[in-house]
Amino acid sequence: MPKRTRLLLVLLGLSAMLYIAVQVDWSVPGRYYRNYQHVQAMLARKDQLDSAVARLRARYGESANMSFAVSFDLQGTFTQVVQVTRECGELDDHSFLDDARQLFKEAGLGRIDRLEYRYGCDQPLSFGMTVQAFNQSFISALKEHSWCREITPSQALSQARLDQPSQLWTDKNAAIQAQLDSDGDGSITRGRWYSALAPLNDGQAQYRMMLCATRAVIRVLEPGLDEAQVFKLNSEVHSEGPDSQAVEVGRYRFSGATRPTGFNVSRVRKD
Repeated sequence: MPKRTRLLLVLLGLSAMLYIAVQVDWSVPGRYYRNYQHVQAMLARKDQLDSAVARLRARYGESANMSFAVSFDLQGTFTQVVQVTRECGELDDHSFLDDARQLFKEAGLGRIDRLEYRYGCDQPLSFGMTVQAFNQSFISALKEHSWCREITPSQALSQARLDQPSQLWTDKNAAIQAQLDSDGDGSITRGRWYSALAPLNDGQAQYRMMLCATRAVIRVLEPGLDEAQVFKLNSEVHSEGPDSQAVEVGRYRFSGATRPTGFNVSRVRKD
């Protein structure tokens, strides 16, 4: 090989080595290996994850679960994705996601780069009482307030028929239609109360009757609340503004509406 050619090849080789030394980030292999070790260490901490899952289920039931996946790219960037799942319960439940995030961190499992919510079904949580038991307590709660004592079930809903899911409650100048949904065991899962025959009713009397119904439902579902708390929550459910007002009442969510006047109730927590 001619000396000139050999010299040219040597210079090309030196140039290539210099380029590699300058342009290549030699810290990447080190970061890659450190992240690999970190992933292995996190995957080995199953007991800590089990503890976080147990605490999450204690609050939201056995259908709640939590897992995580760890990945890293060639640049050594570490990413941790936490997946929380529920097979049943309220879909739009920010407290569930907030608690899952907090419990994960408290378990010492590190930071969360992305939180994914995977939902399995839309079966609502049970109220823990039958329609008949609820209506009996509802009648008692109505009698507690002077405004509400004249509200009675329609003739079709006698004491012997308090298990009917669809009901009509009447006053002298107003009426409310109620619909109670139940699961296979007969326990209520959702309730809806709204103005009935609105064009024929006195508007003020109808609104007062809706306040009575809301108060009675709160008293039945969360009997531990005092009168001041019940009054405040009742006002929030039927406050003026957007069509729907969602208010947390203990373990339940009340969603008020203005057209027609009414409210929906669903359970959001088991504790």
